This record gives sequence, structure tokens and C-alpha cells, in this order.
Amino acid sequence: MMAKEVGENMTGATARRPVGGCVLFICCLILAGGRAEADTEYCNEVRAMAATDQPDRPNVLFELALCSHWPMPAGADGRRRADESLISGLKETLALAPDHEAALDFLVHKVLAIGYGHGVDAASLAGYATTLYGITGHLDAAEAVQQAALDAGDPGKAEAIRDRVRRDLGLDTLDYGPQRRQESLTLACSEGLFRLELEDFCLSALEMLAGNSAKNGEAIPRDVLGHIGAAFRLLRFEALLAGTEERNEREPFGDRLVGARETKLEARLQAILDAYPETLRSSEHYRAYAVGAPTWRGRIASLRRAVDVDGGNLAATCDLAVALTATGSLDEARALYAELAAADDQACRAEEALRDIDFLESSSYKGAGLDDPLR
Repeated sequence: MMAKEVGENMTGATARRPVGGCVLFICCLILAGGRAEADTEYCNEVRAMAATDQPDRPNVLFELALCSHWPMPAGADGRRRADESLISGLKETLALAPDHEAALDFLVHKVLAIGYGHGVDAASLAGYATTLYGITGHLDAAEAVQQAALDAGDPGKAEAIRDRVRRDLGLDTLDYGPQRRQESLTLACSEGLFRLELEDFCLSALEMLAGNSAKNGEAIPRDVLGHIGAAFRLLRFEALLAGTEERNEREPFGDRLVGARETKLEARLQAILDAYPETLRSSEHYRAYAVGAPTWRGRIASLRRAVDVDGGNLAATCDLAVALTATGSLDEARALYAELAAADDQACRAEEALRDIDFLESSSYKGAGLDDPLR
């Protein structure tokens, strides 16, 4: 990029550049290590332009901050010094322009990634994230407010951001009638709301819709079952994360460490499926069961039931083949994949799976135990 273009990017064309463009730029720099020389050249041009063109302008300071890692400062503590320079530059940008969306976004997510310090503690991060949420309305910003507030020992602020999201999204007035059900469920059951501990809107809606279907003598609708399965997957992931060193460092207190909250919510989802009349359970019902099963044995049993109820449910057949492969039942998995390949089920990528099975057999693959917990 020529110096003139850099100058226009930094000082004269902010309105024409998409918000967050610089964030995408620096992420590309970080990922594309092979371009380090070109990236350093670009940043040197940024620095040269800044030296002569109003270096106190927010966008100039922002560009300079993003270039803190190019070139990386020398020495064993080079990355630490680069991070310090980056955070300092972003803070300078925000001192001049508190609503600079790209700087707020980069600062919030960078601190969440590397930890507090460099002049940003939990309380100040909560402030930055609150401003970012006010600008974007994005749930990841609200999640950052909640996390930082809890880290700062301010549960009231965490509760306040949850209340604000609840009002902003109109969660109390979502319409689950036939015309709006899918749209409302997609919102209520979004991952961000689970991470904000606003999952009751999703679970209550799923319980209500399943109850209505039972009263009408119908199977639970496919989309409702899909959201039950998705919630199972998310909760399992969150429970696993709860036991990691990273989570333990950030959340030293509470039941999150052992995934107790996730376990309670999984039990609530399981109750929806368990309470349903057996005569009304569809193939997709058993497929949702499989997602919530605690062991491989339970998953395989539920998937076999799903295929028995509807042999044409190719998604259930594919899931069963995957589970059999994972537990080392390669001959049965191969037979199922062959059926799926013959049915031209592109979603399952059966031909590729058959090649994988050949490789696993050649490497004496044993697979997971049937009573191993699902991960």
C-alpha cells in the first residue's frame, strides 16, 4: 500500500471504510505470518504518515496501536511489550473518541483474550464493554460486560446488563405462534443468551410448545426438537469449559467450576423428552435424545430407536454411523455409510467417511468405550 493510500485510510476516508475494517486487517496480519515483512512495511508507512499528519487524531492513533506488533519488539518479553503498546494506543484512541467502535471492540476482546493488566482492570473493561454494547447491541459485548462485572465483584452490574438485554430484545413479549415461532425460538435460544444466563426464555418456550403439541396429540415439531438438541450441545460444551484452567482462573467461585448449572439445565431439557407420551415420539424425538445422552452407549441406543421409527431419516442414520465409528464398530458403520452413499446423501459426506474408516482399520483403531462420557 502506498503512503498516499495509507494517509487517506487514516485521516480522510474513515466514513467510507466499513466499521471494524481495521480489526479485520490486524487479525489477518496475525494469522498470515508469512506476510510479516509486507505487514511491517505497511505499518512503517503508517508511522511515517502519522509523524506528519495530525498524530492526535483518533483514527491515526488507532492505526498506530494496531501496528504495535509489526515488527514484534525484540527480546523474550517482546510480545508483552507489544501488547502494552497496543492497549495503551487503544486507550489513547478512546480518550479522544470514547465511542470509537473499532477501538472499543478490539480493546474489549483483546483484554478478554490476554487478561487484565496494561492499565485495564475488570471495572474499566466493564465500562468499555458497556459503551460498546450501547453502540452495537451485540450480545458478545453484553457478555463481556457481565464477565468483567463479575470479575470486578459487581454482581449488580452483571444483573443490570442482563436486564438491559432482556428489554432491548423484547424477550418477555416474544410471539411463539405459528407465524413467528421459528424466529422467536432462534432469538430466545441463541448461544449468547445462554452465556448471559438468560436461558430460561428458551427452556420455558420449549416446555410450552412441547406441552401444546402433547395436548393436540401431535409429535413435538421438528424445529422445537432441533433447538432442544442444539441446547444440549451448547450446555455440554459450556460444562466442559467450566472445568478448564482458563475458566477456573476467571471464575474462582460458584457452581460453574463443576458445570452444575449446565447439568441442571440439561435435566430440564431431558424432562421435556421424558415426559412426552411414547406413542407420540417421532424419529427426531429420539435423535434429540441421542444428543443429550450422557454416554456413547446411550447415544447409540437412542439413534437405533430413531432409525427404527423412520428408516428414511438419513440424518439419524448418519449420526448413528458417526457414533459407531467413534466407538470402533467400523463394520456396521461402513454398511450404514454405504447405504447413505447409495442414497446420495451429500450432507453426511459418506464417501469421505468410508475412506476414513479404511484408514482407521489400517491403524488398528479401537475407539471410545461405550460407557465413556460424551464430549
